[in-house]
Amino acid sequence: MGTQTKKDLVKEVATRTGLDIATVRDNIQLMFDTMCEGLGQDGNIEIRNFGIFKVKSIPPRSARNPKTGETIQVPAKKLIHFKPGQLMKQRINRMPAEAQKPEPAIPVPVETPPPPPPRREERPRRPKPVSRDKVQPSIILLPRPVND
Repeated sequence: MGTQTKKDLVKEVATRTGLDIATVRDNIQLMFDTMCEGLGQDGNIEIRNFGIFKVKSIPPRSARNPKTGETIQVPAKKLIHFKPGQLMKQRINRMPAEAQKPEPAIPVPVETPPPPPPRREERPRRPKPVSRDKVQPSIILLPRPVND
């Protein structure tokens, strides 16, 4: 399953509750708006068995522009941090039904492959010919002196 949009949530809630889509859409939007207002007032939102939304303040800091090397001042900002509740963690970490493999009811006999044929004795291989590009020590044969 891919990303679920607000439209998908509205359809799912409408199907489960039997309410019309317009009413569900308005209620979900009202819930999101109320959550944003509560977080905007530096508040935290705690929803039991779901999680906690906290607003964290990041102080101002100095940073460096990687292109020019110039030092710039980054203003303070606020971030929203979400910590999932225990029930949500359990539901997320539970293995989905599609991923579980059912065990076969009747054991299936496994055929073992035949053993490989015996290997022949290997004879020594001839050395590979050396290309003329490589430097080889040269052997110079000199005539033997004859004794008179």
